[in-house]
Amino acid sequence: MKNMILLVTALVVICWAPFSATAGDFDGSKPLLCCATKVFECVEVEGCREVTPEQVNLPRFMDIDFTEKA
Repeated sequence: MKNMILLVTALVVICWAPFSATAGDFDGSKPLLCCATKVFECVEVEGCREVTPEQVNLPRFMDIDFTEKA
């Protein structure tokens, strides 16, 4: 469970990073579409390895709608 939280947090940060350069015209009225391009699964004993989103049961594309909070 801890690994899943870490993966989701990393995914959100990765999705948000490209929008920081164009954040001037973003007011939350339009939904965002994020695409997971790289996902890393980290285990304390084994370390981290790159996996596909499907391998860790994450969607490749995510719609973020701020007006619907979904």
